[in-house]
Amino acid sequence: MSHASAPYMGVSVGSADYDLANDSSPSFSIFAGMALNEVLAIELGMSDFGDVDDVTVKRGGSAFHASILVNSSFSNELSGFGQLGLASWDYDFASGNDSSVDVFWGVG
Repeated sequence: MSHASAPYMGVSVGSADYDLANDSSPSFSIFAGMALNEVLAIELGMSDFGDVDDVTVKRGGSAFHASILVNSSFSNELSGFGQLGLASWDYDFASGNDSSVDVFWGVG
């Protein structure tokens, strides 16, 4: 049985906690992917972790990410996935910024 590639898109919303500022901010992510077959998919996305202000310091963060997903159906009612990728993130604060590229993973 042949399976055509299938594109997908998604949005998530949440809250980012900034411990040093003792504050939180609304955050969101957008992503798009392509299911290559029943098992493999590739995904690109962007996350904005919002901004917070404490007494003297403004903080904020964002990330761009790319990943590979492996999907598995255990039954008609139960499936799961594993995700492995790279995230390029940037964290801004009043006296400068920090950035890096890190590996990330997830299961669901």
